[in-house]
Amino acid sequence: MGDNNGTSTWKANAVSVGVLGLVHAAIEQPMFTPVGAAITQTQVNGKRFMDNLVDLYKRRALYRSLPAALVSSVPKSITHYYFLNMYVDRYLPGGDLEKATASQAALAGVFTGVTETFVTTPLNFVRYRMQRPEWGYSGTIDCVCKVRQVEGSLAFYKGLGPMLARNPICNGVAWYVLKTLDDVLPEFRGKWFVTG
Repeated sequence: MGDNNGTSTWKANAVSVGVLGLVHAAIEQPMFTPVGAAITQTQVNGKRFMDNLVDLYKRRALYRSLPAALVSSVPKSITHYYFLNMYVDRYLPGGDLEKATASQAALAGVFTGVTETFVTTPLNFVRYRMQRPEWGYSGTIDCVCKVRQVEGSLAFYKGLGPMLARNPICNGVAWYVLKTLDDVLPEFRGKWFVTG
């Protein structure tokens, strides 16, 4: 995004970030999808996490939301990194995150979090619905069609408020901490792990 090559640069960034997002999700989601499903069940039914995990296993429902999680990873990655790069290019000194103060980096993180939340809330809504076998959807497409038909298109934005309260703050804090660590301990290689 740093060079002014316009559309081709945007497309190259979108493709590379989309592919990396899918690779990341392909590694991460098979491990975390069952955990997320059990957490969702625990939040709803009040049973213990392990009881829900075992119950989902017995019902063969641990991976119901995996397709939705994988599909949502590409637009999430593209949105997150495209808008982060855009905010850095347009609003930070010299379009360079390295030259930004911790507060400026945090502000770019907050704006990125707001944008990302508006794009990903419908995707997360479908994923959360798929984590609950009780809803009875046969798959991701069935979930999308039935929710739209029964609850309307705005239903996909249920939970937008709490997500807007969380995501921008988390992004802002992560970038603030990263820049602070970078300024205080420039050679500390673990800073990406700490902020992740």
